[in-house]
Amino acid sequence: MLAAGVGGQGERLAGHRRKMAVESRVTQEEIKKEPEKPIDREKTCPLLLRVFTTNNGRHHRMDEFSRGNVPSSELQIYTWMDATLKELTI
Repeated sequence: MLAAGVGGQGERLAGHRRKMAVESRVTQEEIKKEPEKPIDREKTCPLLLRVFTTNNGRHHRMDEFSRGNVPSSELQIYTWMDATLKELTI
């Protein structure tokens, strides 16, 4: 069974499950923008970044997040929008 995918490309469906294509919504203009002012971390409240890990090397299924449920393997990181990957891994 084939269905229309992003950009008119067909994608193969397994049974009746439909695979979702993901594409970036970032425009070239947004990429070329000047960087914003740095966040004042003394005055700005951090955000909560929720990371769900697995031991099997696969992504979690979408139905694992249905009806307010989440997988038990959650890592909570409080950080700021301007944090780098290096800061998050320290």
